[in-house]
Amino acid sequence: MQYQFCATNALIKWLKTDLPRLPAAPGQQVGVNAIVSTSKQMCWQLHIIENSYGSWHKTIIATEA
Repeated sequence: MQYQFCATNALIKWLKTDLPRLPAAPGQQVGVNAIVSTSKQMCWQLHIIENSYGSWHKTIIATEA
């Protein structure tokens, strides 16, 4: 089983890292890809939410695509 994690720009910025983007077809907007889980690959979307403005406390949400 292969796992694919797709993170939002906000999460990448918070992690202070740079991850490779999924390839985009010519003419398609970069970073706007549909991800679908299959029997061989499980895809997850990762989001970060600020619990309150200016707080160090964050919530990371992982949803299966």
